[in-house]
Amino acid sequence: MTEGFVAILKKLIADRGIGVLDDARICRSFLFDYGNEHKREIKLFTKALESNFQEKLRNSSNRGLDKKQMAKHWHDDEGIDIKLAGDILNCLSHALFGDALEDADSKESVKVLEVVDHVISRFTETTLPSGNTFTDSRDGQVYRAVKIGSQIWMAQNLNYNVPNSKCYNNDLKNAEKYGRLYDWKTAREVIPPSWHLPTDAEWQMLVDFVGGSDIAGNKLKSYNGWRANNNGTNDYGFSALPGGRWNYDFDHVGFCGFWWSSTNMSAIKVWVRNMDYSYSDVFRGYGDEKDFFSVRCLKNES
Repeated sequence: MTEGFVAILKKLIADRGIGVLDDARICRSFLFDYGNEHKREIKLFTKALESNFQEKLRNSSNRGLDKKQMAKHWHDDEGIDIKLAGDILNCLSHALFGDALEDADSKESVKVLEVVDHVISRFTETTLPSGNTFTDSRDGQVYRAVKIGSQIWMAQNLNYNVPNSKCYNNDLKNAEKYGRLYDWKTAREVIPPSWHLPTDAEWQMLVDFVGGSDIAGNKLKSYNGWRANNNGTNDYGFSALPGGRWNYDFDHVGFCGFWWSSTNMSAIKVWVRNMDYSYSDVFRGYGDEKDFFSVRCLKNES
């Protein structure tokens, strides 16, 4: 199995900010570009994506056996070459979970690589400006960006240094990891050009797209960084981290993340979204304008 193929899968699954089923639909759409030349390979690749491969194996204590059973099931039910099935499942497991990369038939890998590489190049050209990153011209910081549904989000919290902002525990290392915390007035003023602080309705659009408030937290949380290893599946590349807050003191880092909206709930209260390490939800609540929360930026519609 070539390292290049693993890198392509990482980009497709983790970095592009599209959901598992969306990946599969995109792959299927490119069957027309190839006719039947790679039909077998692309069918297996999309089948792996559609079978909730991540969910089934993420918490498995015996992934090797599970992968063998999955490959045998595909062979028995659909006549898919069991060696090819094993190769692709091994590669996906390595790319998603960091499992040891087992020996595989490089010829088969290259066939799938050709298709996936083509999909990525075409997908990138039509969805994310300048690939999947954005550079803040004010300080040169580079942020990852993801397209989720019709929205383009920064995939990291804002870390623009202004006087009325805070690093958690006044530690710059926390700002590098979690971004800075801002009060509401400052949050509305620090957004880079061509982006904006999302409204409450725009947050709700994101939550609805990824499955609703009851499960959205699990879908949007990062793969690691949450207390007690209660991490998310990060299906869309949003990579939410528990940056905590400041309300007369710092608290909740590692436990919760809080994000401003631009929408007032009352004269001094503002709608916010938060995620908790112990729940799969995205909660809709409110904060005082003087609280300090994280900021996620949303791309302006062109």
